Amino acid sequence: MRADLILLGDLLTPVVLLAHKAPEESTWRVTQMCVTVLCLCLCLMRTVSALKYSAVVAVIGTALFAVMLVSQTMEHPCREGDCADECGLNGWCTPQQLAQSVASGDKHVCNAELGVSKWPESASDLLRSLPLFAFALQCHIQTPAIFVELPARLRGAASTRAIAFAATALIVTLYLPVGLAGYLRFGAQTQGDVLNNFDVGDKFADASRTTLAFAALASFPMQHFPARTALWNFYRLCRPPTQPPPHAVIAPAAAGPPMSFIAVEAVTWVALVLVVAELVGSALAQVFQLVGAICGSTVIFTLPGAMWLKLGPRTDPSRRLVGGLLLGVGLFILVAGTEVTLQQMISGGPPPHKCSAPLNLTAA
Repeated sequence: MRADLILLGDLLTPVVLLAHKAPEESTWRVTQMCVTVLCLCLCLMRTVSALKYSAVVAVIGTALFAVMLVSQTMEHPCREGDCADECGLNGWCTPQQLAQSVASGDKHVCNAELGVSKWPESASDLLRSLPLFAFALQCHIQTPAIFVELPARLRGAASTRAIAFAATALIVTLYLPVGLAGYLRFGAQTQGDVLNNFDVGDKFADASRTTLAFAALASFPMQHFPARTALWNFYRLCRPPTQPPPHAVIAPAAAGPPMSFIAVEAVTWVALVLVVAELVGSALAQVFQLVGAICGSTVIFTLPGAMWLKLGPRTDPSRRLVGGLLLGVGLFILVAGTEVTLQQMISGGPPPHKCSAPLNLTAA
């Protein structure tokens, strides 16, 4: 959810700058504060199904962005000596271009080391990618909440498998082309938020920023529902039992938390997320890596592996194999992924580059 606020700030700031000239950093922070209020309003919804309309807009926005990025990549793929983005960064320079960049004192413009590589160039690159996989899988933890609100006719085993397969197929269809196309378009200068490689004022990019902002707005409360459910259940377990007054009408447990709990929890949660997002800044890729290494590895691999071993017969060799594999993968991503991500954050690599003003590529 920290990443959603950072992403919303990155997406909407260029659009705001087009209509209102102001310092980019202050505009980013004001924009983030404004979208935080919208996120808070959506977090006050009682049910996941209340987000169905915003979810449709999110899917459409992501699809439009995927089409735009793939078409850009097909028209202008990254090649050695010809891999510049709309901000003037070159992701695959020739030695001559690199020498000119160094001579001008602007070394970050050129990157002649990587370009477009089929395989990771180092072990640390591979280890940094593993938390991103875990982070992507972690985004499905709201599935139980969605399942509970499905109509009764769709809760059967066959229907559930069909829905899960369709959702996974849709995600792969949209996300895989975006990941590949962004890298094949901008090479080694690909930003964590690939829209930062596009110029402010690019009509396709600005349209994508607007539609993806709706997607991020829908994603924020969707990720919040599992946290609310967990905190409510923890609260019910910890509070002392009370005897209801005579003739009192007792609400069923399935009714969910009262509105007072929802409001206090949502305000507290969003405020904490905003503080963390302000402290982290706009290092979106590093946020994804750290959350994936710590939370994603635990939720997706370690805990399911431990539960699989605990709840099943210990004499089943296949169960021990699967459970041990999940535990091993989760612990490896937790330790190795956290270490390389923290090293990257401490060493402070190059800051995310953003186009702050329209760039005339023809003149450049």
